[in-house]
Amino acid sequence: MTANEVLVSPGEGSNAIVTHGILLRPGIRVRASSSGLGWRGIAASVQSELPFSGSYDAVSDHLVVLHVGRPARVAGRTAGKLVDKMIPPGHFFLWPGGQSLNVELRDPLETVHLYVKRDLVDAIAREFGFGKVELEPSLGEIDTLIQALVLEVRGTLCDPDSDTALYAASLAQALGARLAHAYSNRTSGRRAPRETVPSLNRVQLDRVDDYIEANLGSRIELESLAAAGGLSAAWFARRLRTVTGLPPHQYVLRRRIERAKHLLTRTDMPIAQVAFDCGFAHQEHLTRVFKRLTGLTPGAFRRAVRN
Repeated sequence: MTANEVLVSPGEGSNAIVTHGILLRPGIRVRASSSGLGWRGIAASVQSELPFSGSYDAVSDHLVVLHVGRPARVAGRTAGKLVDKMIPPGHFFLWPGGQSLNVELRDPLETVHLYVKRDLVDAIAREFGFGKVELEPSLGEIDTLIQALVLEVRGTLCDPDSDTALYAASLAQALGARLAHAYSNRTSGRRAPRETVPSLNRVQLDRVDDYIEANLGSRIELESLAAAGGLSAAWFARRLRTVTGLPPHQYVLRRRIERAKHLLTRTDMPIAQVAFDCGFAHQEHLTRVFKRLTGLTPGAFRRAVRN
């Protein structure tokens, strides 16, 4: 079967993720996908699948398939590893990049497909001192962390927040770290000594804040935040949460809300323009997030601070 790029936007160049082509089969109903969302590092789709049997050539990147909904019987084979059993919801398959696969689905099923860039997993493995790693298949097993991460990805596909791509990048880092830690051969290298683990100090965080303030009206990438702080993307998300208690997308979102508060208080700018200047998709998006974080709509906040 010819591979395809249905999960990514045209023109993403080296960030494009080539899939196995599984979603081109008859009997697939795609309910949501990351195509067009500008995600980097991962690509995802949510779909219902009718029974099928197929063989697929290897692609470079790693495929994680999470079963949701009802149990389904699945037979599969990759890299000499076999499975033929009833798979409960919440269990997952890991088809490593570079390996062909055979799969037979014997019952209708709801799934989340998530491709993880090989380069991302390799970079994380290097950052943690693991050296060169190869992922090993996992066929129909349970991993509560992977389950939680993939379900977060599924939820993010339907979330219109302006920082969806930033959140997806953070989830990609967490998923890549889990795969490198728990599902690789870790053939060389050991965890980096504790004294070499990078920190995120006040000076670095100030540089991150300056970058965010200068770019609040546009899309902010995890790699750019990390570069502003002088860290790799793999370490930045972890250190930011340690220092601030927030993951990158929430940290940026709160800075957007603070800017919105300032504009609502100090200017007569229309709320739709406030939303645009603060990097929200539209006025309704600003209103939804603003009320969730402050308990007030932007209009009610403006009236309250001026009375």
